[in-house]
Amino acid sequence: MHNAGKIAPSEAQVRISLLDMVREFERVTSMSKTSIGLKALNDSNFIFRVEGGEDFTMKSYRRLHEFMSRNWPRDTVPPA
Repeated sequence: MHNAGKIAPSEAQVRISLLDMVREFERVTSMSKTSIGLKALNDSNFIFRVEGGEDFTMKSYRRLHEFMSRNWPRDTVPPA
């Protein structure tokens, strides 16, 4: 399928989006980056490595995103 005129987000944009979502999740849950990484990916240092510029797979991105989506407090609105 071809998406004419649509430009995929850059790697930097995906990284920024993920880290923004993690920061907001931290704020609304009071959960630390260490706990988020551990519960979502069994990797307590994952978010710190991403912040440091290390690459990550879309599988890890998806697992982290799914964890935050499932655990987002009902009385707050997750970022778009």
